[in-house]
Amino acid sequence: MPYSGRVEVKFDGKWGTVCNDSWDILDADVVCRMLGYVAAVQVMSFPPRKQRGRKIWIESINCTGEENSLVWCPHRGWGEHKCSNLEDAGVVCSNSTGMYKEFEN
Repeated sequence: MPYSGRVEVKFDGKWGTVCNDSWDILDADVVCRMLGYVAAVQVMSFPPRKQRGRKIWIESINCTGEENSLVWCPHRGWGEHKCSNLEDAGVVCSNSTGMYKEFEN
């Protein structure tokens, strides 16, 4: 899908991914708002291409959808996971005109 992206976060100075365990539209809404979009329209998984061995920072995130940042959403703990990069979370966001905008994969 051309209007999609892998969710990555920066923690302790390093970029890493978010595991798709418990990943849902409420979590994705928070990400889309952080990026300046109106809302999420779809959640997805992103099997790695070039990103094998990428650090996984978050698993089992559980946002209410009202948070302004993923930092405020409960999760298992930074770097605590039982995931592989085969389970990287992704999202498709909608902008204010109802169109989709692509962001970096």
